[in-house]
Amino acid sequence: MLKLFLTSLPLFLVLFSFNFPVQAQANSCPEEEKYEDVEPAATTRIVEVPQFGIQVEIPNNYRTMLFQNGEVGILHPATFAYIQCVVRGDAYGRGFYGEFISTIDSKPTMGLREQAVQYMESNGSDVDNIQEYESGGLSGYILEHRGGFRGATFFGFVPDSNKILMIRPSCDCDTTLEQLMELLSNIQVLNN
Repeated sequence: MLKLFLTSLPLFLVLFSFNFPVQAQANSCPEEEKYEDVEPAATTRIVEVPQFGIQVEIPNNYRTMLFQNGEVGILHPATFAYIQCVVRGDAYGRGFYGEFISTIDSKPTMGLREQAVQYMESNGSDVDNIQEYESGGLSGYILEHRGGFRGATFFGFVPDSNKILMIRPSCDCDTTLEQLMELLSNIQVLNN
């Protein structure tokens, strides 16, 4: 098992944010193009995400990135190459697909389900369906929602913390419950 601690990512990755500079130049990212048709590797590795108390199994050719806002992204090689290109200033910002793990503060006076619904609604999404989820030591709720796009998000408590764990596929497009379920099937709570 290969252990990768995200807290040791290079500083340039930690400083990256979603605030892309607007550029008048053409989008020129040849690195992204060479990975566009790359399929997920058949072999996988385990990435530990200790700040969230979990580990996730990802294809060997995928990358993880710690964003400035504390969110961890699981990225296809083409997406990772594109982000590097934007950081260098060789491309303009646009949306991209990734799988994201983050936390929000918990309110001890409210239940997890109520907090999850309140979070989605306060961020402009209507909740269509709520279901309980338990697997790999994770337990919580999956909310299917729609705002600008349709999607599904998992909400559960971070082990040994008062934070709420959020796990979701995301892009400037609709995402599906199936995409979230596949991601969740590869996540387990870390053994202390």
